[in-house]
Amino acid sequence: MRKQKAILTTTHVDSHFEKMSLSALESIVDLINRCHSPFVVEHDPRIPPIGRVLDARIKQLEDGEYGVEATIEVYEQGEEIPLIDDSKEIPLHNHRADKLEIRYDRNFRTVDDQLLIRDLASLFGTEPKEEIKKALDPLTVLTICGAFLLGGIAKGFLSKIGGDGYDLLKDRLKKLMGRKKSGEKEKLLSFQFTIQQGDYTMETELILTNPTDDDIERVLANGLEQMDLLLPKYCNPATGIKKVVFEYSEGAVKFTYGIRKDAVPLMEEHPEGN
Repeated sequence: MRKQKAILTTTHVDSHFEKMSLSALESIVDLINRCHSPFVVEHDPRIPPIGRVLDARIKQLEDGEYGVEATIEVYEQGEEIPLIDDSKEIPLHNHRADKLEIRYDRNFRTVDDQLLIRDLASLFGTEPKEEIKKALDPLTVLTICGAFLLGGIAKGFLSKIGGDGYDLLKDRLKKLMGRKKSGEKEKLLSFQFTIQQGDYTMETELILTNPTDDDIERVLANGLEQMDLLLPKYCNPATGIKKVVFEYSEGAVKFTYGIRKDAVPLMEEHPEGN
């Protein structure tokens, strides 16, 4: 591993004419210093972390603005990294167990998209949330979130929307994913869930890239059930795994990577305990 210092984000106005506040930067620093924070590429959830952020601080820049200066540990290809078994873990989303939620990015700010997103949020009984991603060329990502017991995703998901809402869900997702905007390269549909097994909590994500209407039909019909079958072998405290990412393609759920509690990616499909 090699270490380097970098400015992660600043209070400058960015290419999207948005500006982060100093308090937002302070929150980022606080999170980094409390957790093992993965260092990722352009907020693309399909790509495993290339390193971890060891520590961070607020730094005033020469022009008077502020930035988050961080020390980053970059992983070398092929190296074996021992598990850091301390009290820190990678940050996990705090998803609701009683209801589903929908999260979206700036590429879904159009009036038509917002109407569809509001329909979905109304179906779930929650408020939609925009996720701010500071990337040069941000992906278009729509995320359905929830929390389930291990093995209960498919059944629990359906119970939260009911039979009457199932068709509405498919219709709105197809319309949101089917609209191509100017300059848009890839559009991701993500199902992101917190999974509980006794005292052990982990996170999983199922990603569809540029999903077709048929993909949406099939992932709701059998993709969530496939996740239920695959997850038990990863939900093991001995491995240190706290997040597992799958991709859905050609009717099948495929393992992409895992992330240990200390922000190290695992590429093997069959992890073993220590």
